[in-house]
Amino acid sequence: MAYRLKLNEPLDHGFRRVAAAQMSRAITYVEAATEVTSVHETRKCLKRTRALLRLYRPVIAEQSFKTLNASLRTIGQTLSVRRDTDVLMQTVASLVQSAGLKRASATQLQKAILKPPQANTHPTKHAPDKQSTIADLLSVREALANVVCEIDGETLITSGMAQCLDKARETFETAFEDGQDEALHEWRKAVQIHWRHMQLVSAAWPEFCDARIEEARTISALVGTYRDLSLLSDHITGDQGNTGPGCLRLKPTLQRSVVDLIDTQKKPLRSKAKLHGERLLAEGTSGLCRRLVVYWTAAAELKEVDASTSVSRSSD
Repeated sequence: MAYRLKLNEPLDHGFRRVAAAQMSRAITYVEAATEVTSVHETRKCLKRTRALLRLYRPVIAEQSFKTLNASLRTIGQTLSVRRDTDVLMQTVASLVQSAGLKRASATQLQKAILKPPQANTHPTKHAPDKQSTIADLLSVREALANVVCEIDGETLITSGMAQCLDKARETFETAFEDGQDEALHEWRKAVQIHWRHMQLVSAAWPEFCDARIEEARTISALVGTYRDLSLLSDHITGDQGNTGPGCLRLKPTLQRSVVDLIDTQKKPLRSKAKLHGERLLAEGTSGLCRRLVVYWTAAAELKEVDASTSVSRSSD
């Protein structure tokens, strides 16, 4: 089922329909898919559901929002344990293709990733078993079905979208002012939420929404690649706080050469992401939201006109 709200559908019905569909898809992926696919697709369902919650946040009880958002976040964080090694391995492989990393060096890196140092003092995280993940998803699906949306005559909920878009502007400024990788990651998360909001309301004007979705996805891909490179660099140098497996055992010359290569690859990614961000955020939040309400209202009325015309023709 498509991840979008329907024209002329009661907004509270739309919330429950989309939320139920995403939770059911997540459960299906966990039950039937291969492990790597399961984790990736399940986490996307969780992100879509959290974006839906944020869109509807102004019309949902705050405690209900916080509880559900925290539950979805926890499931996603637990699942991400399985992805860490895969991301590092894929990033090394990408450096062979895009940056000319020698295959022999890549092989040494990948062996080190698969066999972290024995002296590692960081606690080991364990991925949850399938049944416990399914149980958690079922619990959240039931809770989502019982959410009460206090909607009074609204055509489209844009206040939740506005809050998230303002957050995207705020994190954009921070990311390119302080230069910290974590700030850039926070901006990426805000951009992803915006693209999912555009998906949800895309019936308003598909071409308009699709253009913003594509721009946001481009930003996400650029910053995602940047973050993956940073993650690999941190593991090579041992600079990953209390969450990583420790510094990889590499020869100093190989360590320096790979870190330098990573730094060279990261610079243009950051620059391009900023330019795309300026384009995505060029229009003010209030103006964009007002336009979307007009688009949504017109699209809904056009659908009714088309339906009545179709009925009239069939009766002739």
